[in-house]
Amino acid sequence: MKTLWLRRVNLLIYLAIPLLACHPRSSSPLERLDEAASTASAGDASPRQLALAGFHAFLVRSDFAKAQSGFDAALKKNPSEPYALFGQLLMTQRLAHPERALVAALELCQRAPTHPLAASAARYIFDVAGTSTALDDVILSRGQQALAAGLLPGDAAHLVRAAISVIQGYRGADSEQARTLAEMGTVDRFTIIGPFSAFHLLEFDQLTPPERNGSVAGPLTGPFGEIAGRIITCPDGRFNLANEGPVGDVYLLAVDLEVRDQDRYVVRAVSSSTHKTIILRHSQFTSAVKPGGLPTFASSPPRGPQPAGAARRQSNCGPLFPMHLILPKHSSRRQALRWRNSWRSAMGLAEIATARRN
Repeated sequence: MKTLWLRRVNLLIYLAIPLLACHPRSSSPLERLDEAASTASAGDASPRQLALAGFHAFLVRSDFAKAQSGFDAALKKNPSEPYALFGQLLMTQRLAHPERALVAALELCQRAPTHPLAASAARYIFDVAGTSTALDDVILSRGQQALAAGLLPGDAAHLVRAAISVIQGYRGADSEQARTLAEMGTVDRFTIIGPFSAFHLLEFDQLTPPERNGSVAGPLTGPFGEIAGRIITCPDGRFNLANEGPVGDVYLLAVDLEVRDQDRYVVRAVSSSTHKTIILRHSQFTSAVKPGGLPTFASSPPRGPQPAGAARRQSNCGPLFPMHLILPKHSSRRQALRWRNSWRSAMGLAEIATARRN
């Protein structure tokens, strides 16, 4: 009996060996780079393959001269090859030439605006904004050209506009900066209500009355009695709680908005501290949050000014960490929002942020 059992075990093992041999092997993450390097060596490579071969030399072999040669060859065949342009950006960064890296980033945004790497290039443009007067002049000139073409998608267009607004702020061009911030969809006024808690952390996850019923009309009470809302304006879009009292925490920010164009809108909550965004659905609008993506909502065909639907945001925000609320269009078109103070209205069309001080 024991011998029969051992034979069955051996048979199962023998059957498992062919099955394991047939198991598909996972591809190497460098497979495409390896293939591009082999094709480039053969002498008949496309611009994309030459660019990827450059990245193979750059990232795998650490052969920077060969990488530069690959990127140059790709751009000679196709000056709009996005991987080659981004490779040039990385190479010039490595050589400590931000002026050449900036040109490569702007070239990418203008020549391949719909490619995903355009957003990465726009991020670099934003990062170097304000570094020097010469670089700022290039950003203002060519950044405006990239936006005027109307082809940059939402994220890239937002970052380029943000870079331009930073430069305008440094130069004291208040009216130009205000116009750029308006085109970005930056919220510049809030109704602030709070504090709703006597504690710093313990009650932050508990829903406040406006979060439960969607109304900021009141009456509202906190740990120290009745809470009255007040209007705060932020011309540059930066809000913080630095000037609030030392006792109590958890504040609500509210703003009503109307949109005038049919489009898809992205709710961007920007802060150095943690935050979460919730979009409420309005009867005329749909909202969705894609995994790993930004919350968006789309308007129905407008007949005159149409309300944009409700967007509610909760944020952890300390007094030294400014918080931005921005509602840019998913397309590159200029924003056409109208903000209204949420003073006595129910939150039919309100954005609410719960802020915590550090």
